[in-house]
Amino acid sequence: MGNGAPGEGPGERWPRLGSDEAGKGDYFGPLVVAAVAVAGPPEAEALRSAGVTDSKRLGDARCRELSVWIKKSFPHEVVEISPRRYNELYDQMGNLNRILAWAHARAVENLLGSIEREWAGLSPEIVVVVDQFAPVAVLERALFARARQVRVIQHPRAEAAPEVAAASVLARARFLESLARLGEKWGIKFPKGAAHVLPVARELYAREGEEALRETAKWHFRTTEQLLVEVGQRPCRTAGSSGNSSKRGKPAG
Repeated sequence: MGNGAPGEGPGERWPRLGSDEAGKGDYFGPLVVAAVAVAGPPEAEALRSAGVTDSKRLGDARCRELSVWIKKSFPHEVVEISPRRYNELYDQMGNLNRILAWAHARAVENLLGSIEREWAGLSPEIVVVVDQFAPVAVLERALFARARQVRVIQHPRAEAAPEVAAASVLARARFLESLARLGEKWGIKFPKGAAHVLPVARELYAREGEEALRETAKWHFRTTEQLLVEVGQRPCRTAGSSGNSSKRGKPAG
């Protein structure tokens, strides 16, 4: 594993795979991880020229527009974990970073399998660029199993790399699409983020009950406990507790 800068440089190997996630800091909606493969410097430059950058710098409409072009132009893989499945995984793993590592590994491994079939003459070494979300041992184990030498570059600003920026756009666009679909199903507009979600959680709970929250929200966020305290289903937290976390930990991001 490396911790160098994510941009290209002399001697860099191609293709390069980038992965990124969306939804980890949002109370409502899924966790989405996307991976994108970029064949070489000309394709990387095409992403830059099209304005592909970290999705946090793009409006929702532009993000959706770019995602359509990226999906048509670049090999990609998207892993979406529904709120229900996310809550099950959190119960099993007890840690958001473990879920992230598992999802990144799945997306990258699936994409690697795809380009191995479609692209002849791949370099013996595959470079994978990921955000510095957690130790990448899980990701590396999954990729080494493909009998290829894999160099994982982990960097806190990985979105500067065009392959990661493209993955960021795909993940965000899918998250927005799925959040809107959840809203249509439940007849409510789910907000993004985690700062102003309690009123919506309260409304959904009063109308549909606890199972609706398990189907639409990340259960371990502090918002859930705040709501359950209100309705008398859980004792108050100890003094000094803060953040968006429950007793199991704070979501990253």
